[in-house]
Amino acid sequence: MILLLFYVNNILLFNDKNLSTRALDLIKTISERYKLEDIGPVKWFLRIRVIRDRAARTITLLYDTYINKVAKRFNLAESGLYLETPLATIELVKYTREALKQEVKDY
Repeated sequence: MILLLFYVNNILLFNDKNLSTRALDLIKTISERYKLEDIGPVKWFLRIRVIRDRAARTITLLYDTYINKVAKRFNLAESGLYLETPLATIELVKYTREALKQEVKDY
């Protein structure tokens, strides 16, 4: 399998090692039309952190930088509440009244 991910001028190419020749051919074909710059193994793509573990054959995508930015914006960074889970740990109860303007803004 070969995966070609792109957004505007950012391109990532993932391929099975058995398809390396085909992947290189694809890169060559693209480079005949567009100027390409190989910046090495991917670490970031569209503000998403990419961690590759070749031994475990995994690729992990993390959006933690953005999550930390939002947590700081809403004063959650110091509390650490957002670190454990994005969901409430208490039972959710149906909200039966209309929210006040301040409650909507807080949410």
